[in-house]
Amino acid sequence: MAVAPGIKPRGLMPAADETDLTCAYNAHVKAPKLFNWSPEKNQLLLRERGISFERIVFEIASGNELAVLEHPNQDSYPGQKISMVQVDEYVYAVPFIETETELFLKTIIPSRKATRQYRR
Repeated sequence: MAVAPGIKPRGLMPAADETDLTCAYNAHVKAPKLFNWSPEKNQLLLRERGISFERIVFEIASGNELAVLEHPNQDSYPGQKISMVQVDEYVYAVPFIETETELFLKTIIPSRKATRQYRR
């Protein structure tokens, strides 16, 4: 076997010269959840506010989800969270319910306050 000068083939190296590196990875990977919403609500939002759930999902997938907050009124909206999503130069609050298999988007609320807060 031809080997470059100064290089020993692994099989010919004495055990003292060998370094055995063992790497182990323990990763917990969550299965992706589906986004779901009411088609009627989506049409209403598109007509009245000019924004759709499809656009929100696109922006989240593009990395424009700025924060996920617990809904401040858990008595009236138990288990609900709010995603803050930037669309162009504006921030929208998107309340949702999370189950084991899906994220159910409830509505899309344009927020001047969140736009000021998140758009430095």
